Amino acid sequence: MCPKCGHDSNRYHSTYCRKLQNLPIFGKSVYIYLTGYQYQCENDDCDQSVFLRRFKWFYWTL
Repeated sequence: MCPKCGHDSNRYHSTYCRKLQNLPIFGKSVYIYLTGYQYQCENDDCDQSVFLRRFKWFYWTL
């Protein structure tokens, strides 16, 4: 859903990848690879061109 107008969009623009690292467990590094999607708003009246899919269940700080 577009965060600006609320229109449902199924047309994705591109993908991006995030690599997250957690603290080592038993001396082994822990990585999480997360692929996200960027979508284009299909509403012609909306000025939001591209928006990211948000992961509500996952939170990280930079």
